[in-house]
Amino acid sequence: MGMKQNFRIPKGIRIEIIDDLKGSLFVDPDFIYTNNEEISWKRPFELVEAGQKPELFVGEVCKKDVLQGNLGDCWFLSACAAISHHSMFMNKVLPPNQSLYGENYSGLLHFRFWRFGTWKDVVIDDLLPVKYGKLHYARCLEENEFWLPLLEKAYAKIHDGQYANIEGGFSKDALVDLTGGISEKYSVKEMEEANLFKYLLRAYKSDAFVTCSAKKGETDTENVGLLANHTYTVTQVEIVRDNQKNKIRLFRIRNPWGNGKEWTGSWSDSSIAWQTLSHRTREILGQRKEEDGEFWMSLPDFISYFTEVTICTLGPDFNADGSADLNRKYDYISGKWIKGKSAGGCINNMDTFCINPQFCLTIFEDSTDAEDEIEDGELERGTSFCHYSVLIALMQIDDSQKGRPVENRKKIGFCLYKVDEPKRLDKEYLLYNRDIGDSGDFTNWREVCARFTLETGNYIIIPSTFHQNQEASFLIRVFSQKIFKLTAL
Repeated sequence: MGMKQNFRIPKGIRIEIIDDLKGSLFVDPDFIYTNNEEISWKRPFELVEAGQKPELFVGEVCKKDVLQGNLGDCWFLSACAAISHHSMFMNKVLPPNQSLYGENYSGLLHFRFWRFGTWKDVVIDDLLPVKYGKLHYARCLEENEFWLPLLEKAYAKIHDGQYANIEGGFSKDALVDLTGGISEKYSVKEMEEANLFKYLLRAYKSDAFVTCSAKKGETDTENVGLLANHTYTVTQVEIVRDNQKNKIRLFRIRNPWGNGKEWTGSWSDSSIAWQTLSHRTREILGQRKEEDGEFWMSLPDFISYFTEVTICTLGPDFNADGSADLNRKYDYISGKWIKGKSAGGCINNMDTFCINPQFCLTIFEDSTDAEDEIEDGELERGTSFCHYSVLIALMQIDDSQKGRPVENRKKIGFCLYKVDEPKRLDKEYLLYNRDIGDSGDFTNWREVCARFTLETGNYIIIPSTFHQNQEASFLIRVFSQKIFKLTAL
């Protein structure tokens, strides 16, 4: 294999070239390699059979490529399966035309992840953990295809360069990192059955990314082939009619294990329920008996066994049609909670709550909309406000990158106040004036968000940790139907 040292790397990325026994191949000095006698580290060209060539992609990328290994990162892999058939995101995350062999092969791979407001370039070497001659962690279905294990390694790289740090997490975070979009988590039990299906159907039809999971102890998953505390990808949502013309609402769901660990109830691969559908309908749905981790499930069973759904779009869905409103306005701003200065804790700490960072959100009136509402008789002439949908998100930034980020996160939240003037709120104001909304219970999620219907005017956003004097950096993202301004006070 020809080797070449003068390969291009993203600007600002530090690398070293370390000669190994194979030649001048890149070895990442910032990745932490497991010191385990049973684990060896090999490059893709060492893992293919004689006469085969290692490739990043073999044919079209699809969900079947995603097979989980001996690492508890189903939350990340389910997100990978969700975006796998979207070439725009795959090309963004994994820039094309990178070689695993040949003249331009260097042992270096380049990836991108959306991290706290910007797309971040990440480089890794192509050394992968192997046990008993097989890839130990994620792998693709084709033995000479390597995009998934290398993407998994790159994701571990941004988590302090250790696979152990992506053991356990939230699919909502992974979906944001892979798309730069906005992820919202919903409780299945709190949504009405018809609304849940309608929303998921619209999300699927508009190419949103959807995952689902069941919390341990909340449903009896053990005897029906499902796994608690495990993340699945929702790959299809359909309405069909049975032979009696009754509507059947179905979900197609995939386990990232990609094996026979599947749902065994009604509408599973071997279920007699399929006999109620015509042969043509079964063909359209692609019904088959395969131990590939993918199965169908009815709406009632979905509600009975899954407890959470995560939907990720490129922006909020303001009109509830299941797709992102791409004509929305967007801005973000960063800040810090500093001990003794701006880390006042939640409003329970009234003496210090006001020292938290504060931001002014100004919603501007759209004169065109005002005229439309006047014509419809909904707004009297001479008034000076309209109502708009706004989504506000607060994301804590994993500054330290030490250990598993989930374990280091603080409980965070924010309050929103309507004010006349864009200025900081003091203790006295906060004592006698209630907020008009908040992000809900404080939680250690990476990002919390809330939707509001706001009239034109000024609002103060006060983000905080639950406890006082907890230091962290954060990002506030605001999405709105109309023009707004976001400034620090």
